[in-house]
Amino acid sequence: MGAALALCIVAFVLLYWRPGLKKQDKLREEISRRELELNANRDVNTRLQVVTDNVQQLRLRLDRFDRQLPHREELGQFVKEITTLSQQTSLRRLNNQPGDVRHHELFAERPITLSFEGNFADVFTFLRQAEEMKRLTRVRSLNLRSLDAQQGLVDVQVVLSIYFLEF
Repeated sequence: MGAALALCIVAFVLLYWRPGLKKQDKLREEISRRELELNANRDVNTRLQVVTDNVQQLRLRLDRFDRQLPHREELGQFVKEITTLSQQTSLRRLNNQPGDVRHHELFAERPITLSFEGNFADVFTFLRQAEEMKRLTRVRSLNLRSLDAQQGLVDVQVVLSIYFLEF
């Protein structure tokens, strides 16, 4: 009986336990390999997330840049916006005179001479709002002349430039 029990134990060890240990070792190696692969993929994912965030920020900056410095001149749209702005601020006799386009290395510039009349406070509001427009503009010169000091009426001539990309 003792021999049969010893034989059963030896058979158990040889046929079940040792193969099970080998299988466990292989599974542990597989788990270790997969954990290394998972950690490497996490690192790649982290780097990709940083790159994705950077690309998104650059796209936003590019969108802002495109709004400020459009690809086309869009003079008609600019004149329309200025006209609307002048009406909102109660200016009178708005006149615009576009100048010749000046070509620079990376962009083009078109000066526009605006002349109008209005109350000084309204003129100030108009100029401040024109400065806050999405489109990149630059005031080249500004001339104010008093028309009626008691009413605060002024005659204004402003030369500003709009900018756009040229291809």
